[in-house]
Amino acid sequence: VTTFEPSENNMGDETEQMMVECLQETLNQNGAQRREAEKYLQSVEHNEGYLMLLVRIMTREDIDKGVRHASSIAFKNCIKRRWKAEENPIAEADKKEVKENIIPIMINTPDYAQKQICDSISCIAEVDFPENWEELIPSLQEHISSNDFHVIAGVLQAADPIFWKYRFQARSDRLWAEIQYVIDGLASPLTELFQNCLLNIRENADNLGTMGDTLTVCELILQIFQSLNTQDIPAFFEDHLKDWSDGFLELLKLPDIPELATTDSEIPGVVEKVKSQISVCVSLYAQKYDEEFQDFLPSFVEVIWNLLTTTSLEMKNDYLVCTAMSFLTCVASRQQNQDLFSNEDTLKAICEQVIIPNMRLRDTDEEMFNFDPDEYIRRDMEGSDVDTRRRAANDLVRGLCTFFEAEVTDIFTEYVSTLFQEYESNPSENWSAKDCAIFLVTSLTVRSKTANAGTTKTNEKMNVEDIFNSAIANDLQGGENTHDVLVADALKYLHAFRGQLSTELLNLCFPVIVNHLVSDSNVVNSYAASCVERLLFLKREGAPVVSAETVQGCLQDLLTNLFNALSLPDNGENEYIMKAIMRTIVSCKEAVSEYIFLIIEKLSEKLLQIAKNPGNARFTHYMFESFGCAIRFTCSQDISLVEKFEEALFPPFQLLIENEVEEFQPYIFQLLAQLLEIRAAPIPQPYLELFPHLPNPELWESGANSVPLVRFLQAFITTGQDSLFSNEDGQNQLRAILGVFQKLIASKRFDLQGFALMQTMIEYLSPEMLQEYMSTVIQLILTRMTKQKTANFTSGFITFACFLAGVQGPEACIQHYETAKAGLFGKVLNRIAQDVTKVSGDLERKICVVGMMRLLSSQAFVQQYGDEWSRLLFACVSVIELPPDEHNEDEDDFDNSEQSGYKAKYVRLAYAGKAEYDPFKSIENIDSFMGQSLHDICSQLPELQGNIPDDIAPTVEKYLNAAGVSL
Repeated sequence: VTTFEPSENNMGDETEQMMVECLQETLNQNGAQRREAEKYLQSVEHNEGYLMLLVRIMTREDIDKGVRHASSIAFKNCIKRRWKAEENPIAEADKKEVKENIIPIMINTPDYAQKQICDSISCIAEVDFPENWEELIPSLQEHISSNDFHVIAGVLQAADPIFWKYRFQARSDRLWAEIQYVIDGLASPLTELFQNCLLNIRENADNLGTMGDTLTVCELILQIFQSLNTQDIPAFFEDHLKDWSDGFLELLKLPDIPELATTDSEIPGVVEKVKSQISVCVSLYAQKYDEEFQDFLPSFVEVIWNLLTTTSLEMKNDYLVCTAMSFLTCVASRQQNQDLFSNEDTLKAICEQVIIPNMRLRDTDEEMFNFDPDEYIRRDMEGSDVDTRRRAANDLVRGLCTFFEAEVTDIFTEYVSTLFQEYESNPSENWSAKDCAIFLVTSLTVRSKTANAGTTKTNEKMNVEDIFNSAIANDLQGGENTHDVLVADALKYLHAFRGQLSTELLNLCFPVIVNHLVSDSNVVNSYAASCVERLLFLKREGAPVVSAETVQGCLQDLLTNLFNALSLPDNGENEYIMKAIMRTIVSCKEAVSEYIFLIIEKLSEKLLQIAKNPGNARFTHYMFESFGCAIRFTCSQDISLVEKFEEALFPPFQLLIENEVEEFQPYIFQLLAQLLEIRAAPIPQPYLELFPHLPNPELWESGANSVPLVRFLQAFITTGQDSLFSNEDGQNQLRAILGVFQKLIASKRFDLQGFALMQTMIEYLSPEMLQEYMSTVIQLILTRMTKQKTANFTSGFITFACFLAGVQGPEACIQHYETAKAGLFGKVLNRIAQDVTKVSGDLERKICVVGMMRLLSSQAFVQQYGDEWSRLLFACVSVIELPPDEHNEDEDDFDNSEQSGYKAKYVRLAYAGKAEYDPFKSIENIDSFMGQSLHDICSQLPELQGNIPDDIAPTVEKYLNAAGVSL
């Protein structure tokens, strides 16, 4: 195995010692000092030698463990930020040295640092593998041939994430070529390693240390096996399928080894992990490669069935049981396997021995309900519970119903009746039987569902509303004798079947649901909040299902209960409650004006509370959405409320900005922009005090603030116009904003924001104010167009040129380009005529049409560029006749994905969104505008009539008719 020897310290011992001290400061409890050290590291991380200096520090045993760990984190963060950065990327020499040595580096670093190195390897591979990292596969081959299973485990742990993308990326020739490249290099060594692992396990049954290390390697091999087999079955693995299948069966039959179990009863040991991963792999084969796997299937069904019926109910076995049931679900869902499940006794055995035991709440589940409600909800309500026994049992029921719906419904309904009878015999003691019955009923009933609509298709033999009225309605009412779990079940049933239950019933239930918002149970009040939110969102034939009368009748209780629920223990950042607050404001719109001061007060209090330590990104988003929709729906009716919002929001906003609470800044700038857009001049002083700080580079560095800050600057320029820049300080501020434009236009990520900012300046500032800068602006745009052209930038480039012609006029537009470089406008004109039909967005296309038509109807343009008149007219007509560019933004467009940590990111506030601004809104009918413009220029220069291309003559006639004119 290659060992890593750190290179000579070219930066000097003094630099290394300074870096150690800086890394020590990143562990400082003092937030200001810690942030200062982190900023310093970011400022030097692009310097040549930086990464290898960190490697030297993390591999030195004489340095404090905390500093070495901090060094590994700084190493990973640098690679994540700089490896593919456009500005200040990592030096190529450093990249080369890192790629050549990173596997040995990982092996030679302490265990606590290896996770960071593994993450770094994944980041590098995402950018460079395989084309620009040819050393990786040979390095992996070398190291997995080691006799040290601890080293092999480390190498496989680093390699495994590189191949995860093969599980979810869309199939393509390029992707398959990459997978084949990996298989050519690793399939044979992995197969040999797997066989060696099996041999090692047989020979070391009594050596638990060796057994544990070997099984850890097995699990990682299986993870990679899954990744390499997800897209298609590779020929190599098909040829060696018997070797792998025999190994899988051997490992599945391993007995429990208590000595290898974890000390935590909730965390699976290595034996459980290996069996779980095998179940995943054979499920993949049973689902996708049934023909190749058919001969091996019966053996696996027998072994996994035995596994399910003998595995205990301990939480550490949950994932194993789930994956095993998932395998049975895959098998049951395939037509060719019907014979395995067609027997009535088999179906009964599955229900008795597998489904019901795994649907029943265990003591640990009840404890979770009471003491860890967030986790209970995450598993039970959100659909992210793929690893829970209940969800796996639910999926198995649905899988069996694929071909045996009638039989399964009849048989399982008998068990439902038995469970209800068990409950009725002693409701206070046997409440869990009813809980299991309701879950089984839901599993039998739901055939398809969506996040927005809930259940969309049901089992025809199950009457949703009858079941609710006969078995669930009483639990919804609650009371001392009703267990909280059953109240939660009733709310969840309403949530799931809201699309099937009658409008009348839902309106009757709504006030009852509102009462549950202040339940002492966090699960119950969360489910109630989710029900409120989804019911207010639900529409039928375009009308809200919950009527305005129903909502108005309990609006005060609804708002009061929602805000009170937030003050209950452990509900401080309850995203379901905050989303329900947002939805209530959205649904009631102007009707919440009566309670607006309560809303402002409570939301502002909550903002200051969580600012100290924000922990739930979704809660934060819905909180700011609540501010946004409150501003949107109340200030439009009463402009004086803008000041009330400003009075409430400016103090906490200023505090959060000063304290650099970066997570909130993108939201803060969106709301400030929203408020300023509503205002008319003059701009209030608190805004003007913020204005000089907005071009501060630190605010723009991460990119999270770029879109909202551009909008905020646009709001300033639109409202304040020339008055903002009328003195010397104002001129300095103007140059600073132009510096922002320069940074944006150079970025592939934010170049369109740069165009948007410049277009606002051109429209709202006097030409004299910008005259001396326009040549530089044009040159910056041209440089980017020449050196780093992209499709998006080309569209922005064309739209900008047409905007300039439309707003300042053809003569000024031509002059700006010709001043920047003689003969430039002719080239710009060629680009417009060639690519304008590629511009997307209806507004952008309208801007292009207006700009082109202003050019076409200008005598000065005709005199200088008459040879291009016909071509440009043809391009203009082509854009108009394009079909509409369909793009609908969902007002609930929010990334609900799991986040690792809480960091600043830009997420659009749908209800604080900026209305699309049309600089040519006076032109309502584009056909009429075209017809009138052509009529005017052809009246002045009649010879142009002969230059109208024959291909578009009928279309031009249509425009003339729309304008009521003729040539």
